[in-house]
Amino acid sequence: MNNLLYLYIIGGTLVGVTCLYFLKQYINGGVCKVRKDMTGKVVLITGGNAGIGAETAKKLGEMGADIIIGCRDLFKAQQILDQIRSESRGNQRLVMLKLDLTDLRDIDSFVQQFKALNIQHIDVLINNAGIMAPKEYKISKQGFEIQFGTNHIGHFYLGQKLLPFLKNSQNPRLVNVSSMAHKSSDGFDLNDLDCNRFANSSLWSTRYTLKAYSYSKLCNILHAMEFTKKYGIPAYSLHPGVVRTDLFIEIYGGWRKIIYFLIYPFWWYFTKSPEQGAQTTLYLSLEDKENLQTGGYYKDCSLQTPMFANEQLAAQLWDKSIQLLKEKQFDLSQQ
Repeated sequence: MNNLLYLYIIGGTLVGVTCLYFLKQYINGGVCKVRKDMTGKVVLITGGNAGIGAETAKKLGEMGADIIIGCRDLFKAQQILDQIRSESRGNQRLVMLKLDLTDLRDIDSFVQQFKALNIQHIDVLINNAGIMAPKEYKISKQGFEIQFGTNHIGHFYLGQKLLPFLKNSQNPRLVNVSSMAHKSSDGFDLNDLDCNRFANSSLWSTRYTLKAYSYSKLCNILHAMEFTKKYGIPAYSLHPGVVRTDLFIEIYGGWRKIIYFLIYPFWWYFTKSPEQGAQTTLYLSLEDKENLQTGGYYKDCSLQTPMFANEQLAAQLWDKSIQLLKEKQFDLSQQ
């Protein structure tokens, strides 16, 4: 009887471990199997100094691409560039430039620095940088709610200023890192994209900051849809998965850090590493455009149907974004 019990325990344990293993593989998500010689290709990545962006930069650099990283933390970016140099062919251009997407003037400065590099084209523009769920209502230098101002307006403006370089490429594409959080953007209000009506709410840190984040992530999807329509340049958006990155530092501040460390084993199990989170970005950067849906939203290297996104809303957001930038007196010409 005891021997039979032991067999049941061992058998049950093996079954349980096997199920946990395969569930973890499922959580880890799809893997980009596309490999290409990227020699001569120019890839510009925002926020490429850490997390998903850093992994994307490393993988594309290993394939020979010229990597331009735009980020606020130049020290971290230098570390990533050193890693790419040590693992790559050593014959491509690897550059880091200061870029603060919370300040449109800084974006202008970044574009001027990029022009000074005498690079004539951009093959892949990856809008990866982002801010997630600050505990207090914050605004950008031009007065936009910080998440909307960074995640959408900053990238929208950057895309407009870099458009001539994309047009100079024989096979350009734009990739926006969005999130499944866009599904929480019910009640999307084009007249209050800043979520200003919630700015003074006592629930900002627990509820409305995440709503503002979801707004900005829906904007990423709509931007890609309309960018393709406006310019004929393939553009895509994606959900990378729930990834263990610095984005969660804002959320797990103060006493929340204690909870974070207590639940970390579960957090690790149900989330992706930055390398795993970069797979869909890599897929959309490398896969032949004939195999992709322009304006499409992807998850785990496969096409998905986003919520609340449609062509009419995409066009309305585009016009609203142009209006907001003009009201702030920013030049949208691509000269």
